[in-house]
Amino acid sequence: TPGTSAVCDMVQLDLTGTTGGALHGGDIYKWTDSMPKAAVHMGLVASGASGTVYAFWTGMRPAFTSTFKNGITTADDDGDEYGVILSATSTCPSASFAATVTPVTNLEYKAPTTGQYGVGWWRHDTLANYAAQQFAYIDAATTTTYPGTLYIHHTVVNHPFFYRGKLGGVTTSSTTSPAEAFRIDPSPTYTYNPNSTYIRV
Repeated sequence: TPGTSAVCDMVQLDLTGTTGGALHGGDIYKWTDSMPKAAVHMGLVASGASGTVYAFWTGMRPAFTSTFKNGITTADDDGDEYGVILSATSTCPSASFAATVTPVTNLEYKAPTTGQYGVGWWRHDTLANYAAQQFAYIDAATTTTYPGTLYIHHTVVNHPFFYRGKLGGVTTSSTTSPAEAFRIDPSPTYTYNPNSTYIRV
């Protein structure tokens, strides 16, 4: 509950998976989201199947970035809101959650669409899947799922602009309108992928 819950406070949820309802973010979701849908998105239960999951409070998040996983595309949200992370076990996944870093596991390949902005730094409402594809963490020719955890690093202030980029089969758009941004990396301490370059077009 906002104002009373501490980081890693846990509640057990006995639920039935569904693909309906609101859902924002990656592995950390808005606390007001549909937890049965989040459990399906995370692969903890199948849609229509019953199971037990554990929800952990993460505190305030600066943004929730849209992701595609297990057949579900979540929505983006750029407003500060409290977050929840789900787990199959009753042990908190982390003793603390950095305010600007979101772990996302098993991120899947997604066919490119329009409405994505940036390269290297992506606008907050760009799918994290496309960021991972541009930086060659996901390549449809070799693998359709990143085999592990990627970390979405959010800015806490507006990024002044976003370049148009073309890489990994994904072409994004440019804009000079400032907005919150994110970058993506296999490490919770961000470094650019040394094996990838990008083409600014």
